[in-house]
Formats: sequence, structure tokens, C-alpha cells
Amino acid sequence: MKKFLVFILGVITGIVLTFLFAIVFNSKSASDDTVWFEAPGETIDEQCFEVFQVVDEGFALANGCGRGLVVYALVVEEGKYYYDEEVVRVPKNKTVRQVGIYKYLTKDSRIKTVPIVKMFDK
Repeated sequence: MKKFLVFILGVITGIVLTFLFAIVFNSKSASDDTVWFEAPGETIDEQCFEVFQVVDEGFALANGCGRGLVVYALVVEEGKYYYDEEVVRVPKNKTVRQVGIYKYLTKDSRIKTVPIVKMFDK
């Protein structure tokens, strides 16, 4: 009976420790990966963006149409929903400015740091 009780306590301890480790390692929030500027930064000279992934943190990862190698994190405006492969055009009365920096993990497990951009009225 004593061995059985030790076994049960060991199993319960293992389960509790597993949950504690999961909580600790998954407690990293989106704010850890996001740096917001106090004021909008430089103007980004892009006329459109092609979305390749929508991120839960309120961003759409997109390539600039003019410079396909540059990746941007577009701020999803309230009431707007982006989708994969959407081409987002910058209206003539708007300008795009950098408002922060975002880090994310790529499919091949590399950390990538990209500018967060947002559209503003000219």
C-alpha cells in the first residue's frame, strides 16, 4: 500500500510540474516581441503591401510591392480585416510611417525583426 501511495504522489507531482513548466514557458506575451515608438518614425516609401500572414497580435505580415524582400508588420486598423495574399494599396491621401518593431518566429525557427507600419493621413 505504501509503494502505491508513493507512486500516486509521484504521478501527481509530475503532472503539477508539467503544468508549471508549461505556464512559465508560454507566459511570454506579444508585448515582449513588440516595441512601440513614442511618435511615428520615418516614412515608408511603399504604394502597396502583399499580405502573406495575419498574426494574432493585430498585425498582418506583408511584403512591400516595390521591394519584395522587405517584410513589414502592418497594423490592422479597427474594423478592417486582412487575409492572406491580399494586396493592400496605400490611398493617395495617406502615408505609411514606421511606428515600432516586431519580432516573430519564422517557419524555419529563426527570429525575424521587422518594422511595424501604419497608415496616416497626409
